[in-house]
Formats: sequence, C-alpha cells, structure tokens
Amino acid sequence: MEPASYSQPAWATGGAGLSTDHADPYPSPTVPVSKAGDLFHATRLVDGNRTSFSPLDGYAGSARFAARAEAIAGMPNGDAQLTAVGDDGMVYHNALYASGSWQGGWNTSSGGQKAAIAGMKDGGAQMVVSRS
Repeated sequence: MEPASYSQPAWATGGAGLSTDHADPYPSPTVPVSKAGDLFHATRLVDGNRTSFSPLDGYAGSARFAARAEAIAGMPNGDAQLTAVGDDGMVYHNALYASGSWQGGWNTSSGGQKAAIAGMKDGGAQMVVSRS
C-alpha cells in the first residue's frame, strides 16, 4: 500500500543535476578505474621516506596491470625483479632499476597460476611458475 502522498527525491527526477552534469558519479570513460587485482608500486627510500603508490602500467600500453599472483625480488645491485601472473593466465616479468626507472615493458611467457622469484648473488634471478 502506497503512502497517502509521495514525492520522488530530487536525484530520481534529475532535480539535483545528476542526470546532466556528468561529474562523479559519472567518471570519464578515459580514466582507468582500479579494480581488485590491479598492481600498485611504491618505494621506501634509504632516508626512510616513501614514494606514493601508483598503478603499474599493463602489458602493451594498457593502463593497468591486473594480476592474480605476484612476487618481487631485491637484487644485490639495488634493482628489483617483478613477476606476475596476469588475469589472462600469462606470466609477465619486469625490472625496476636502482635508478628508479622501469625496464620499459613486460616480458611474457607461457601461462601459470602462481609465481615465485629469487634474486641471486651474481645478479641473475630465478623464477618458478606453477601451472596447477
């Protein structure tokens, strides 16, 4: 049974401007929206300060990297090696150099479910991927 008098709220009728202003909650379709699994990176600097978390670029220029598993290893020279299993099941690898710059893109290999990586004294890295 409906109440004796009923009026729609302003947001339902467009009176609040939500149907025409296209501001939040209507984010621009060109702005990537983070979702579960997106990888973000920050660095704790030697002086104790930290960089802000920022999203890692995806493969082949996509705006985000969505992962189901990830692992990182510190190297003796200050570099970091990162491996991740993407939502697509492929295994990806990237390096963050001690200078703060990234390798410039993700290397890919066949699929997996989980990944682990270890930095070696000689500067190499060993990666293990589970396919189950």
